[in-house]
Amino acid sequence: MGYITVDELETYAPDALITTGKEQTMINRASILIDEYLHRSIGITTYKERMKLTSGGSHLTYLPVVSLTSVKARYDIRSNPLYFGLAISQPTWEDIDPTIIDLDNNTGVFLILQANLNMMSLIFQITNNYDEADVTYTAGYEVIPEKVKYACGQLITNMTMRPNVMATSEQLPNGLKVAYSSTSLFTPEIVALLSDFEAFTFR
Repeated sequence: MGYITVDELETYAPDALITTGKEQTMINRASILIDEYLHRSIGITTYKERMKLTSGGSHLTYLPVVSLTSVKARYDIRSNPLYFGLAISQPTWEDIDPTIIDLDNNTGVFLILQANLNMMSLIFQITNNYDEADVTYTAGYEVIPEKVKYACGQLITNMTMRPNVMATSEQLPNGLKVAYSSTSLFTPEIVALLSDFEAFTFR
């Protein structure tokens, strides 16, 4: 794994002071830290989300969406004005044909264009909108974006220059002393580079 290769260190982390033989380890560490910070993987990954629907649509969390693997949906008969608390079981999950789903891969917004009307639908629904969906899909980047590569390289540089990240100050070889305003390896520059890739859930 890793968001840059060893050969790319010279381009994205030219100032990093890495011990020979430890290059891949540092790349892997930085990449894992980026995943933890973003709450997601940048590479193509499979996700599964269950969500409430509004007018038959909702929003997927992880972008960009590559493809939908499977979509199941069901009605909630309790949300129907004709439901009076009768002892009727909840409708089962129905497989949704991907061809009736309108999906924006870049924003994650999707809409089930029509319902598969079954007997439960005809009896208990006055609209053809589903109330809940279970979506399995793949999302991420096949080619790692340049911003992520630069962020990874800068993070590696920070790790090599600050082996003790919890230190608030450090004595330099030339007799000078440097003080740090933060114990985080994620500088404002790295945060800015990664700002377009952070996962925000809408639920």
